[in-house]
Amino acid sequence: MIRKLALSILAVAGLALAACSTPPKEPVFPDITFAHKPQIRLAVSAITVRESYLPPLKAPNVEHEFPVTISQAARRWIADRLVAVGGPGVATVDIVQASAVETELPKQGGVKGLVTKQQAQQYDATLKVEITVQEPSGAGGFAAAETVRTISVPENITLNERDKAYYRLTEGVMNDFDMVMEDKIRQFLGAYIR
Repeated sequence: MIRKLALSILAVAGLALAACSTPPKEPVFPDITFAHKPQIRLAVSAITVRESYLPPLKAPNVEHEFPVTISQAARRWIADRLVAVGGPGVATVDIVQASAVETELPKQGGVKGLVTKQQAQQYDATLKVEITVQEPSGAGGFAAAETVRTISVPENITLNERDKAYYRLTEGVMNDFDMVMEDKIRQFLGAYIR
């Protein structure tokens, strides 16, 4: 009798364990770097970084939930692309905005809405950076770039899929920013490029 009871308990425990599944692994995201791109060598004695943008850390802003935030990626861009090679001035790089805002999208009603997988949220990422060069003589220069990238995600998206979408959004806005800012530096700070 005890043997049958023990076997029954083991069988039930085995079934319970078999029904359990391991949760999906959290994705690992690589750093977004620009080390593969040529450095922009500026004739300044130093490059300082300032971050005017303070994330509100509440809805509708979601940038703080990103696996690699736009601000982190912008700082990495500054470290990878800009180099001070000596000169009388100082370059100040200000991250003015590094936001991502979530907007709920309207859903279609009726039967068609029930059978269609709809887009549920839209994410608008904005990065704005300003570079100011100031010399002791009062001379200097200024360049600014702002890029915006938008994506939407379907309803019933998993947390891992959402993190992947956030990462792609950061990567996209940074690639756009890289092209625009390099062009603006060459256009408006060309006298300081070495």
